[in-house]
Amino acid sequence: MNHNLSLIEILLDIAVELLGGDIGSIMLIDPKEEGILKIAAAKGLPKDLINKAKVKIGTCIAGKVITCGLPVVIRAQQEKKEIGILKDDLKRKDINWSFILPIYHGNIPIGVINIACLNSEIEFEYPLDIISKNLTKLINRYLFYLSKNVYMPAIGIISYIHEITVDPLTGLYTYGQLWARLEEEINRSKRFGYNIAIVMVDIDHFKNINIRFGYQVGDKLLQNFSEWMREELRKYSVIARTGGAKFTIMLPETDMPGGIKVAKRLLWGINEISKKMKLNEQITLSIGISEFPKNADSATQLLEKAEESLISAKIMGGDSIKTATEQPILE
Repeated sequence: MNHNLSLIEILLDIAVELLGGDIGSIMLIDPKEEGILKIAAAKGLPKDLINKAKVKIGTCIAGKVITCGLPVVIRAQQEKKEIGILKDDLKRKDINWSFILPIYHGNIPIGVINIACLNSEIEFEYPLDIISKNLTKLINRYLFYLSKNVYMPAIGIISYIHEITVDPLTGLYTYGQLWARLEEEINRSKRFGYNIAIVMVDIDHFKNINIRFGYQVGDKLLQNFSEWMREELRKYSVIARTGGAKFTIMLPETDMPGGIKVAKRLLWGINEISKKMKLNEQITLSIGISEFPKNADSATQLLEKAEESLISAKIMGGDSIKTATEQPILE
């Protein structure tokens, strides 16, 4: 029993860290009190609150979330009402945002997870569907081990976090992990006044490459290109596979000219890789670039601007670079 309690605390710690929160709790339906949620694990909450907190299903935000079955985000600019268990009992007025997700075992609701951030400079800009899906998968993995009455060691959770943050084919980050890192970097940029460049890359006509050479060759091309980027780009660059043959690169402390320089290296690199693989066909890229804060003031806008530029480059026929603010850049 202690092992399972330890695991649920580890689960909460990881969830709080993933979202960049400060405090949180996991509340489960009490089998001894019908329709009542109680705290099973907590982080950063007063002990007296942990011991006495009770939420009736259908009341407060936590009780309503478990009823409707949908995640909720409450931000500071919204009217401050009861936020899960973080209600009047807590007497906190410094909550910037709070995220509440229902927990299911199969189709049966069994509780909620509450995560709150106290730092006014950290905004909640995660895609709600992606972060909810990833946290739900992590919780379900825990519930599976719990249902089997098997202790899942911390290394098991760490391994699973690796699964949802690292692309299995290329070893690069996933979109969700890129988003989290970009959000952190934007917050730093706002404090210290430096730029961030996003370089979004898509291998042109990749479907035709798979048809002509086979899927194994296509996978090998993705792997070789990913390895080349890891070796050739700066160590503090964040590289993610964000689609079938699409990659997104975050370049901290980099302006638009710096992003263009990296993009030109990528065009050269994919050509060198295709030669080494002896494909006897020129492999090209379409690349879109955006810059923070010149083109956007949030992670969402920055990625959207890069995506728009990438689409423009593809419309031009590929093998080109398009920026969010400049004319097309041709080799």
